[in-house]
Amino acid sequence: MTRQCSGISQIDVASVVRNQVLSTPLLQPFLSSSLLTLGSPNAVYSALYRLLSAGKIERVGRGIYVRPDFHKQFGWIGASMLDVVEVVVRSKNEEFQVHGAEAVRKFGLST
Repeated sequence: MTRQCSGISQIDVASVVRNQVLSTPLLQPFLSSSLLTLGSPNAVYSALYRLLSAGKIERVGRGIYVRPDFHKQFGWIGASMLDVVEVVVRSKNEEFQVHGAEAVRKFGLST
């Protein structure tokens, strides 16, 4: 038996959340709050917990998840720190600027 939430069952919300998360590119962090439009918070968080338990996603921080990638020589690879910071900063409507040695490295001006 499934509970109804605004006409959508909890199982339907779980499958929609799963499809949305699995369509996210590998190594691209996303916020759990971006999925709350898909159903009730309890249903969304339950679906995320099941994906986390199954190893399909990895929790990077509070409310921040990523689909890890597997490399045959290095094993599981997570998101880069800069990608995670950009997602958090963007969610707070702030700006993020890279400078110094990181800017040089990011633009490929140094090895």
